[in-house]
Amino acid sequence: MSICLLATVALSVFSTPLQAATLRVMNDASSPPSVSTVKIVYTGEVNQEKIAALASALDEINLKYKFAHDIYLYISSPGGEVDSGNVGYQAIRSSVVPVTTINLSEVISAATMLYCAGQKRLVLDDTSFLLHAPTSWIEGEVAENRIVNHQEISVRYRTELKTIYRSCTNLSDERIDKITYSEDTHLVADVEKALSIGLATGTAKNVVPADATWYIYDGPPNKG
Repeated sequence: MSICLLATVALSVFSTPLQAATLRVMNDASSPPSVSTVKIVYTGEVNQEKIAALASALDEINLKYKFAHDIYLYISSPGGEVDSGNVGYQAIRSSVVPVTTINLSEVISAATMLYCAGQKRLVLDDTSFLLHAPTSWIEGEVAENRIVNHQEISVRYRTELKTIYRSCTNLSDERIDKITYSEDTHLVADVEKALSIGLATGTAKNVVPADATWYIYDGPPNKG
């Protein structure tokens, strides 16, 4: 399950790396007015560094490519931090250029928060989702007040998840309550299931070509 520090809550199955790498690919002949379609490929965990890179890419696209009419955000992620997922959710929703999110392989846990932010939400063949409760790890001996504070944080994160899932699925409030409350009532969705519950709004046959592409992945930051 999650490996977290004291008083942190995460939606992930791995510990979180502290670095993010970004690579931009663009045709040398392209100029800002000629860029109409932009692609972002986000792989790996959801953490502060990676979400900062995502928000930065979205800001650059919105500022530089004013003629762009679509941003395609491809996601393959095992999840990560709830706070970071919420920041990413807000950044994606705030983009002036409409963002379509696409499940590239797996969208798990906190990564579903990013996926839900898309104006359109697509799935490629043989992709999957996992929606589950925020999990935490309390390490060592702690006073009762710290436990209470920890519980309050957990409740806040659960409320954020419920709000997001209500906005991007047709699941009942009761079902969402159960999903976000216990690991025993998690939801695994394949393509058919994701479409049936409204999590996905359509399908995609392949990765679209784009005039400019950002790759955001786990690794050391690019120099220079």
